Amino acid sequence: MSGKKKRKSETYGKEKSFLDAALSYGARALDLAACLYLFFATVMIPLYNRWDYLHIGSEKIAFFWKGCRVAFGAFLFLWTIWLLLSLAERCRDGGFALSALGKDLRREFSVTDWFVLGYGLAVLLSYLATDYREEALMGKSTWGMGMLVQEVFVLSYFSLSRMWKKRGWLVGLALPASALLFVLGIFNRFGIYPIPMKTATSPQFISLAGNINWYCGYMVMPVLASAGFVWSYRSGKRWIRWLLDVYLLLAFCAQVTNGSASGLVALSGVFFVLLLLSLGEAERLLEFGRLCLLLAVSCLFIMAVRLLFPGAINYRDGLMDLFTFSALPPFLAAAAVLVWLLAGRWRKKGTYPAGALLTLGKVLAWGAAAMGVLFVGMIVLNTLRPGSLGPLSRIPALTFSAEWGSRRGATWKAGVWLWGELSPWKKLVGVGPDCMGEYLKTDASQELKDYLRNVWPDNNLTNAHCELLTMLDQLGLLGAVSFGGLLFTAIYRYIRRLAWGEASPCFVTACGLGLLAYAINSVFSFQQVLNGPFMFVLLGVGEAYCRALPEGRVREWPK
Repeated sequence: MSGKKKRKSETYGKEKSFLDAALSYGARALDLAACLYLFFATVMIPLYNRWDYLHIGSEKIAFFWKGCRVAFGAFLFLWTIWLLLSLAERCRDGGFALSALGKDLRREFSVTDWFVLGYGLAVLLSYLATDYREEALMGKSTWGMGMLVQEVFVLSYFSLSRMWKKRGWLVGLALPASALLFVLGIFNRFGIYPIPMKTATSPQFISLAGNINWYCGYMVMPVLASAGFVWSYRSGKRWIRWLLDVYLLLAFCAQVTNGSASGLVALSGVFFVLLLLSLGEAERLLEFGRLCLLLAVSCLFIMAVRLLFPGAINYRDGLMDLFTFSALPPFLAAAAVLVWLLAGRWRKKGTYPAGALLTLGKVLAWGAAAMGVLFVGMIVLNTLRPGSLGPLSRIPALTFSAEWGSRRGATWKAGVWLWGELSPWKKLVGVGPDCMGEYLKTDASQELKDYLRNVWPDNNLTNAHCELLTMLDQLGLLGAVSFGGLLFTAIYRYIRRLAWGEASPCFVTACGLGLLAYAINSVFSFQQVLNGPFMFVLLGVGEAYCRALPEGRVREWPK
């Protein structure tokens, strides 16, 4: 008995040494800071507004900046203290050796970690090298994506992935917050404003986002991350699954009526990936059929509303009509029911044709890639040689011009033109965080200024409406490669690792699909105060759960 007491006493004394206690409290403080930032990024920013659409963007930016200043100071202080204490612990326990430190970093750092770290350094270098230091610090007043903001993103990633205690319920708070935005967005799209917003006259203003592009850039992540979670979630109480189904019905209704075609492209891309991932086993295909049915029911509901109230919808485009006012919703519903019935029958009889369906998946994947190459090739050919595609040449999407893709052609051309004008050093580090607009206004060539003045006489272009191209201009080759690398590696790692059963491991799949939706949408869009913080939260949460996945519940998808 005395021996046990002695050993317990010795252990207690060792645990309560000053250095160990300080490290423990430092980790708890970083965990608390990560929790507060997660709530700030996923709940407070989306819901914050002053009931005035004309100023909702600038007011969100001002609120966001206040939070970022606090977060930057807290994260930087706590991480500095924690790293110094960790260094002291290493010296105490075995001495400090660079070789040992290098081995630990290689073991503890994932490839995504290195890209995030590289991104933080690229942002800092771009800020130090910019000619617009004042604007680059916090960002343009109408955009808000400056150096300090980007460094908060990086610090939040490491805080969430390393110190956060993986509280799934805290991540789940993003669902009711986003659901409120979706409800308001659906009503607004049909000209109904439950909250009396001032100057709510333009259909470009929607929900609490204030702008279609901001709304869409944000919504693709909670919608499709939730779809991924529902697809892989197997345990827990049934009422939780029912609530998630109701949420998805609401979310899909908002998605197909938001007004931005890029969101529907992201929706289609993620569902295609889910189809490929589902073909390996009956249960996955069964859940995919159920997801498709939820989407089809949402589209049919919006179609019914449009039929009952003709002309009520206040914004339309081709893709929106395809999803909500064509033969696609009934066809999708029929296909979903067929897939669901077949998968259920195969699972019940134990005769699932996995080999044949996986082969079909490979054919579909290569076919989609070939279609993409063919589409780009047709655009190039028809642009260089108008009329060469016969009757197809008259399709606007097959001619690249300033008006292509809701004027994406003009913004992409300007972005490429800008980067081509830069010196080799500036090509490497960019013109500065969030400084594209300032460069175009002051230092761009006269030819580029004249081109922009002809396209947008009254506006200053602040981004290229393609996030990677914007990164290339503002953060240079270093920033663009780092940002592209962190997105690609995270998506690949999170989706390739299959977790099933309990709720917590399913967050890996959910975060991977949410990031995939963001990546697809960002080809035509940009980073802003709604989607930027949310994306890095998904990145950090996904890494935290990925690092904690028990090997017994993990396997890789078939190649």
